[in-house]
Amino acid sequence: MNRLKLTGSNPLETARISASPKHSVLVGLNGSTNLIEIREEPGLFQAIEICQTQGKMLDKLRRHLEQMQHLASSTAQNGVIDEQGQEYQHHVCTVRQIAALVYNGQALFTGNTFVLSLDRGQNHLVMSGINLDTTQFAAIIQSNIFSREAAIEAQKYIEVVLQQLEMFESVLAANLGRLTFLQKQQGTISMGQARAA
Repeated sequence: MNRLKLTGSNPLETARISASPKHSVLVGLNGSTNLIEIREEPGLFQAIEICQTQGKMLDKLRRHLEQMQHLASSTAQNGVIDEQGQEYQHHVCTVRQIAALVYNGQALFTGNTFVLSLDRGQNHLVMSGINLDTTQFAAIIQSNIFSREAAIEAQKYIEVVLQQLEMFESVLAANLGRLTFLQKQQGTISMGQARAA
């Protein structure tokens, strides 16, 4: 097991790792003392594919949260309607499923940090993960709107999670921006090598 040292305070910076590039452990990412093991480093194409899938799922998550917010607001203002409560629970189930998604063996929203090997394993790009395992998100998954009080409480948590979602979307945009840049760089290098041959 190797330890990866970040080269700066920004978790989206290139880092250097010694020994085998197949197993990596991140130390102190975002001030955390937890060690996160990345068993297989995704290739550039796989990393882009994972980020694009995360983006689609975050869009879907936002739509469900906005519907939940509308239903909670309606119940808080107008009182309990059973059909709305059942519809709200349908959205809760879908939100729970999105949070637990695994794509090509990678959990999408557990905060796993992706480490992409660059230039034959000498350098690595460290990309922050997206973690839906927050107190507010857990509260949403447990919420209901079968009373006005519960609906008012749910509204508070949904508002906070929608704000967190904006942060996750900017993390994802940063990750995709770096990956797209690397993809263009690799294309430029490949074209240059082909011309030289």
